Amino acid sequence: MALNAQPFWDWITERHRIYLKKAAGERAPWTKDEILQSYSFCNVFRELDKVTVWVREKWRDPYADNPQLWIAMCLARQVNWPDTLEEVGFPVHTYDAKAVRAALEARKARGEKVYTGAYMISAPSGEFAGMAKPEYTAHIVVGALWDARREFEAMFANGRQPTMQEVHTWLRQFRGWGDFMAYEVVTDLRHTRYLRNAPDINTWAVAGPGAIRGLHRLHGRPYKRSLTQTQALVEMRELLEMSRTCLPDFIPPLELREIEHSLCETDKYLRVANGEGRPRAKYEGVPA
Repeated sequence: MALNAQPFWDWITERHRIYLKKAAGERAPWTKDEILQSYSFCNVFRELDKVTVWVREKWRDPYADNPQLWIAMCLARQVNWPDTLEEVGFPVHTYDAKAVRAALEARKARGEKVYTGAYMISAPSGEFAGMAKPEYTAHIVVGALWDARREFEAMFANGRQPTMQEVHTWLRQFRGWGDFMAYEVVTDLRHTRYLRNAPDINTWAVAGPGAIRGLHRLHGRPYKRSLTQTQALVEMRELLEMSRTCLPDFIPPLELREIEHSLCETDKYLRVANGEGRPRAKYEGVPA
């Protein structure tokens, strides 16, 4: 069936308008859309989300030239909770798995939140089944990357510029780094010296399950169908090209990451609109 991208453009436009109104200090409600008033949706631009803002302002920018920046981004996304990251501290001189584990365990012992609630983080399994999560995170998931740091550095040796996809593939080799988590880190690295000039910023992305459902909805296909990454890329690139003329001027130019991300959020929106379910997180988009 023919592509009908209007729901996609509508979601992007209204969600970013909400962000701008909030940022300007306007009072709620910031939209007349009852779904956007009632449920939590991510910003169009990942760089504007709260945890990413914290990571950028506290770690990514202040330590832009630090040799441990890349492993810090890996740790940041595995934890994804600012209070915990503040306590752990940026690994200025080296990555110390024992110190990271101790900080995570200390918060857990005090009954304080350790990890994000925004997405599911893999639990210890297989040979590591039964291992406490702080130890697993510090020593296995992030620690194994640190042990293989020479491999990471080799991708950038002699001024070489790897692609985002290449770094993603490298991360995917390690336990705890599936498509989603590896993509989160690669997206952070895209805004650093490592991948700022990657040649595939607007030609490659990982279409997650939500983005694939979103593509199916826009194309009038059953949303539970499978879709290859190759075809998803073709369709996301088409939307990226269309976005140059289909969005209002107050929205900055999108990159392929924003296309993938917004497809997932559009799927959430249409799920509610079609009476097929609801997002798990409510949103206080109206006055008390």
